[in-house]
Amino acid sequence: MANRLQRFLRFTGVADEFQEQLAEETLHACASLYGQTDQRYLTQLEQTALTMMQAQNQLDRACKLAEDACIGIERISSPYAPTLAEPLLIVARVCLRQRDTQRGLEAARRALDLRVSAKGSDDPSLVPYLNCLTDLLLLRGGRIHRDEKNRRLGGQSLLEGITLQSQCLGILRRTSGLLHLSTANSMIRTGRVFARCDEIRLAERAYMHALETRTQLLGSRHPLTLSARRLLEGVSSPKDP
Repeated sequence: MANRLQRFLRFTGVADEFQEQLAEETLHACASLYGQTDQRYLTQLEQTALTMMQAQNQLDRACKLAEDACIGIERISSPYAPTLAEPLLIVARVCLRQRDTQRGLEAARRALDLRVSAKGSDDPSLVPYLNCLTDLLLLRGGRIHRDEKNRRLGGQSLLEGITLQSQCLGILRRTSGLLHLSTANSMIRTGRVFARCDEIRLAERAYMHALETRTQLLGSRHPLTLSARRLLEGVSSPKDP
């Protein structure tokens, strides 16, 4: 009964509005109790930004909160503080949803650099940073059909996307194994980059691996499995002579 009520409230938007209101009230309480230069307040800024990011009509608010968290962290620490990576990733994700590639790429690159400096280049926590940057590059790389400047820009973006997903796949294979949903998701991104580069056979191989993994783990009728099947069917390799 509780689960049904929760689904109904989420469907009507009541649950989301309640969570947003609760997050805002908690943020104001933290500001009153600790002050706006306290790490606990900055942490709540990030949490509130994450909550707002779930709602399409609160993206600007989410981005502003995450940027405020970045400013606060820089003020009490430094522009190179490792804790800057998480709010920067929120900014990048919001920009991705708003299709603001320039600002998103700046935030995503900086977040990734900070995370690598803190954790090293093979840490599993890099995966969401690599994926977000790849998605932004895919969005910018979609412009390669226009003038010569954009073709060069798009080509560079797609090549960088391949490099990022190769790094991501290496991390996931080592930490999660090939038979894992995260690995399948990375294969989907890799396939999309290859498809944009007209590397159709490589795209098919990536999509096929993702389809097989999702089928084995989720079943053949799961929406994620069906999505992978549609992507595979959407690419057509040249016929062998």
